[in-house]
Amino acid sequence: MIHITDFAVRDFFPSLGWVDALTGKIREFKATFEALDSFFDQVIAEHKTGKRNSNNDQKDFIDILLQLQEDGLLDFELTHQNLKALIMDMFLGGSDSSSSLLEWTFTELLKNPISMKKAQEELPATAHGESAQALDMTEVYGLFVSKKLPIILQPIPYSHGYT
Repeated sequence: MIHITDFAVRDFFPSLGWVDALTGKIREFKATFEALDSFFDQVIAEHKTGKRNSNNDQKDFIDILLQLQEDGLLDFELTHQNLKALIMDMFLGGSDSSSSLLEWTFTELLKNPISMKKAQEELPATAHGESAQALDMTEVYGLFVSKKLPIILQPIPYSHGYT
């Protein structure tokens, strides 16, 4: 699964794409794709036949997609390949975006010592060896996370240069 977000020379230097074939990356990418494709085929088949371990009264994302495909209520045809692509997007989107954000953030901090120093100064006192404050680790269910300090939107006047 790690090959999905792996570095490929072809992505940055298209004319050097042959390097990926030479190093075996293309073969690894194809093997990963075939395994995921087979897995998604199996998941869709299980949902179609109803041979799942979960409660049949509750519909999940795949059940809803299959219902949309069956009813034909969409303005476009939802093919089997479209279903697999949507499942792949949902499957990868939950993890890739967060890890990519952290990776790029740390990369930029390492490249910019002034920003790194500011970030380190904003860390809690526990990171600097001073008195430790208790962290609230209780779980909160739902689609919200309470913040210690609220995010404040400050509008900035913008002028097109017209007076």
